[in-house]
Amino acid sequence: MTAMFGPRGPLRGRPTGTLHIEPLSAYDARPFLPTLRAVKFIEA
Repeated sequence: MTAMFGPRGPLRGRPTGTLHIEPLSAYDARPFLPTLRAVKFIEA
């Protein structure tokens, strides 16, 4: 991302704001893939 938005990147100056989003824990991510079996969920 830094290369894209940096001083020589093709998207230089385009973003008006950025958000830093932390990764979800497995517990919090589970509702997004409720039909997957446990092993497939962990693989995903």
